[in-house]
Amino acid sequence: MVNRWFRPPENQEEWDHMSYKIVADQCTGCGACEYECPNKAISESGGVFVIDAGKCTECKGFFDSAQCAAVCPVDGTCIPA
Repeated sequence: MVNRWFRPPENQEEWDHMSYKIVADQCTGCGACEYECPNKAISESGGVFVIDAGKCTECKGFFDSAQCAAVCPVDGTCIPA
């Protein structure tokens, strides 16, 4: 199924620089980020959540800002990679 709201990056440079990461020692394991990710790029691993850089687009094409960072209860935990 095609997501009609997704706008893919226009060039390879945009794809190469589009990823967030989760600072593991700050992650509380609440799972809020996993639920909000439109790309299903976030999963739990060993009690903390990780972002698959190959799937993360920083929510471009879906939202104006990265939703993982917007919903994370701990500032500075979901950050640009």
